Amino acid sequence: MIPLISALGFAFFSVLTRRISQDDSFATNMLYMGVIGAVAVTVLGLPLWVTPTATEWVLLGILSMTGVVAQLLLLQALRYATASTLQPFNYSLLLFATMIGLLVFGELPDNWTIIGACLVIAGGLYAAKVKS
Repeated sequence: MIPLISALGFAFFSVLTRRISQDDSFATNMLYMGVIGAVAVTVLGLPLWVTPTATEWVLLGILSMTGVVAQLLLLQALRYATASTLQPFNYSLLLFATMIGLLVFGELPDNWTIIGACLVIAGGLYAAKVKS
C-alpha cells in the first residue's frame, strides 16, 4: 500500500503544483512547499527522533541540497509543461532505483518487480497515446 499511496500523493502534488504555478510565483511555491513539508515532517518525525552522527549530518545535508535542487527543477518544469507531459521522465526512476539497488545493495529486481515495472511503463505509454 505504501508505494500506491506514494504514487497517488506524487500525482496529486504534480497536478496541484502545475495548477498553483499558473497563479503564484516560483518563490511562493517554494515557500509553501518548504513550510508545509517542514511542519509535516516535524509532526510525524519528532516522536521518533534520533540524533544523527557527524557522518549522518553530512549525508542529510547532501540529501537536503539535492532535494531542494530537484524541487526547483520540478517546479520550473511544471510551470512550462503539464504533469502528464512530464510523467514519462519519471519512468527513469525505475532505472535509477534498479541501478542503485544493484550497485549499493547488491540486489537484483525479482520477477514480480520486473513485471510491475513493465505494467507501469505500458500503462503510461497507453495513457500518452490516448492523450495524443
